Amino acid sequence: MEQDVIYVGGGNRKSMIALWREWGLNDFLRKAYENGTVLAGISAGANCWFEQCSTDSIPGKFSVLSCLGIIRGSFCPDYDGEVKRRQSLHKLLSENEIISGYAADDGVAAHFINGELVYAVSSRPHAKVYQVGKVDGKVIEEDLETYYLGE
Repeated sequence: MEQDVIYVGGGNRKSMIALWREWGLNDFLRKAYENGTVLAGISAGANCWFEQCSTDSIPGKFSVLSCLGIIRGSFCPDYDGEVKRRQSLHKLLSENEIISGYAADDGVAAHFINGELVYAVSSRPHAKVYQVGKVDGKVIEEDLETYYLGE
């Protein structure tokens, strides 16, 4: 509870979340967040804070994983960095397997305060954060304002 920031790297989302729940670490992470600790991460470490995520933790298959639920909605990292990532998320959305949420290209950071996206930055000129969901049966993808740090 004394940490200012907790940063989680990439890895196997399914294994990570399962171990955290088994050891009760998920409760400590939520308490740390409620205490003002900044929670951060990349790839699997970004997914974990949301209600759901799109994951390739099961080899050869993209699926949905229930996460910690600290931030409402779903999250999909590596959106432009893995060939089938965008296509698989659209399929999961169209089949109502994942809830609406966010997707982020490689090199992008999304900053949430009190569960709301307030700022997005990128280390790559054209990388973005997207709001993704389904409206009237059609998958939508909205580019969100993302500030390129190189300018």
